[in-house]
Amino acid sequence: MFSPLSVRLFDSYQKGGIVSGKNLRIVQQASLILLAVCLLAGNANAQYFGQNKVRYKSHDFKVLKTEHFDIHYYDEKKDAAAEFGRMAERWLYAFALGFQS
Repeated sequence: MFSPLSVRLFDSYQKGGIVSGKNLRIVQQASLILLAVCLLAGNANAQYFGQNKVRYKSHDFKVLKTEHFDIHYYDEKKDAAAEFGRMAERWLYAFALGFQS
């Protein structure tokens, strides 16, 4: 049932060969300290999920719909969005002509 090595270790343990005298006292004290630390240690609460959430402003986007594109923009950038829509449609037409040939 037991291997010869485990029997020898068990015999030497009972005879005081592995841990005895001063070493036994040190092992007992270390075990007691480890047990006390484990029992007295509270919840560390090291990670608070959701405490530092990014709070975004409410974005009020407008959508400019062209024939092929939907352009999202802020109200104060309406002129730039209209210009971008015109350029996007022109470039789409230019690229379509280039890829057809």
